[in-house]
Amino acid sequence: MVKHLSKQQVDDLIKLKFGRLVTSNKNKQYASNATLSKIFGVSATRVRQLYMDRFQAIADEQLPFLERLTKRT
Repeated sequence: MVKHLSKQQVDDLIKLKFGRLVTSNKNKQYASNATLSKIFGVSATRVRQLYMDRFQAIADEQLPFLERLTKRT
């Protein structure tokens, strides 16, 4: 069974990992995925998937309206 984290929990995970809320993984990292996996009760692979999905969602939100519409289909 896959544990689901809320958007706020994923944002908190990003803040713990990078020291602040960032929009890409090209920043200095302060915590490993393994450490965060123990805190949030998910695997290290799942931790990475969660913050990478969140980064993609943030990038998608910044697209112009018409591009967002075409991306969904």
